[in-house]
Amino acid sequence: MKAPQNGTVTGLPETVRYGDSITLTAAADQGYHFVGWKKANGTDYISTKAEYTFTAEENLTLEAVFEADEVYIPVWTLLDQVIEKSNEVLTLKSGYKETGWSAFEGELGKAKELRKNGQAEQNAINDQALSLNQALLNLRRIPEASIIQ
Repeated sequence: MKAPQNGTVTGLPETVRYGDSITLTAAADQGYHFVGWKKANGTDYISTKAEYTFTAEENLTLEAVFEADEVYIPVWTLLDQVIEKSNEVLTLKSGYKETGWSAFEGELGKAKELRKNGQAEQNAINDQALSLNQALLNLRRIPEASIIQ
């Protein structure tokens, strides 16, 4: 048995005789998952089950293979930028017409709530950024008298 990296193997007897039935069990360390059993220096997996039972019929060195778990990291850049711009617009509320304002505040509230969810799906993040941006674009400024004159 080749010493495993990123996990442990149990069930290996001290001595093995031809014809013995052996059951090995692989357990991954935190942040890793079990991929499979293969012959040491081999490329093909002989089993992908963590518990592997076989009959000793040859001189064999097995290897338990573990891989790092994928870590999902959402990209918040676009939503963060639209929230930041929306917060600026909030401070200028008196300069905007009421039309579209409640929809804008609703979308901003949804965006801020979604932002609290560190594991939100990327599609949800992108969709909310687009919805908030559209609500922001639908706002209309009140014309300033000095510009009209």
